[in-house]
Amino acid sequence: MSTARKRRAVPALPNPIADMAGYFDASLTDGELSALRREVSARTGLSHMQLFHSLEPAAAKVIGEATGIYYRSVPEHWVYIHIAKELGISYKGFARNQPKHSIAPFVTFAKKHFQQLRGPLNGTQRAIAETQVHMCWNDWMDANCPCGDSSHWLCNDTFAPRDYDAIIDEITIFNATRPRMVPLRLVAASTKPIESAE
Repeated sequence: MSTARKRRAVPALPNPIADMAGYFDASLTDGELSALRREVSARTGLSHMQLFHSLEPAAAKVIGEATGIYYRSVPEHWVYIHIAKELGISYKGFARNQPKHSIAPFVTFAKKHFQQLRGPLNGTQRAIAETQVHMCWNDWMDANCPCGDSSHWLCNDTFAPRDYDAIIDEITIFNATRPRMVPLRLVAASTKPIESAE
């Protein structure tokens, strides 16, 4: 009888990436993600284009295999959190977790700007309204963003999330309670001379 012992298979360790809430434990704004990307570029010597074409897709595929998410749908900040962990970069130092700016001033502005927007809206009208409100948001943010920079293309997510459908509903409800402005018709003065009372 053989005395050789059968080796027991070593159970595979669970992939930490599968615990998405535990693994991706930071939230990065667009500006913070951009700063982390620059740090990765500096550490690796890869340009932003090289990161985009090689390192990012490779990391996204690893995450996709672990989580079951199609790799092209993996959020970009997840990709860079994973890359940072692999390279030993303290990614949490980039996530400042600043409180989001309120969009209440914008909603107030939009109510004044879209006084003619009244419901109910059909699908086409709502799609047009959503585009108009979105464009209005971009203009308002450029004029009112508190960051002090001349460009605000990374500032969108420093504000609270915007639900344009809900904003449109709020505008239409507000306008429904607003009395309609009726244009005044000027009545021409009579040219008939006033008769004197006898």
